[in-house]
Amino acid sequence: MNISLTEEIIKHILSNLSIHDNLSLSSLKNDIYLLPLKLKFQLEDNKNIENNIWGCQINIGNQLLKIILGDTSSESDFSEYCLIVHLEGSPYYGLYLSFDVNQSQAMIACSINGTDWMLCDIYLQATFLAAMEKLKEKFLSQSQCTSFKNEHQAMLNFIKYHTSMHEEDYEREEN
Repeated sequence: MNISLTEEIIKHILSNLSIHDNLSLSSLKNDIYLLPLKLKFQLEDNKNIENNIWGCQINIGNQLLKIILGDTSSESDFSEYCLIVHLEGSPYYGLYLSFDVNQSQAMIACSINGTDWMLCDIYLQATFLAAMEKLKEKFLSQSQCTSFKNEHQAMLNFIKYHTSMHEEDYEREEN
C-alpha cells in the first residue's frame, strides 16, 4: 500500500473540513460542533489525556451523514486526528493521521458494523475521496450531531484497530 498517497488523501479531506481553522464557521473544529464527549486514554507513563470530539450531520436526500472528529494528540508538539464518516445504511469509514514529521501513521479503513475494521485499498480510498469532494458542496448546510452513539463507538473501535496495526508494525521493526 502507498502510505504517502494515503497520507495526502487524508490531509486533503481534513483540509476540506478546515480542521486547522477553528474560527471558521465551516471548520469542523468550531466550538458549535463540540460534542459533550471526550476521548480518554492513558499514556505509558500513566498520564491521563482527555481530548475533544466534534461532530456534524448533513441531510443528503432522506439519509443522514454523520462526521465526527476526535483529537487523538498525546503531545503538544504535533496534532493527531481520527475521523469517522458514516452515511446511514452504509459502511463506516475511519481516517487516522498524525502530523508528526517522523511518522504519520496514516490509515483509511472501513467497517460494515463499526466494530470490525479492514484497511481500504487504493481503489476504496480514491472512491471515498471522490465522495468527500462531492460533499464539500454540501458542507455549508451541516448542523451539530444530535445522536452520535454509534459513530462514537465506531471511533473507539477504529482507534483500537489503528493502535493494534501500528503495534504490529513496531514489533516487526524491532525484530
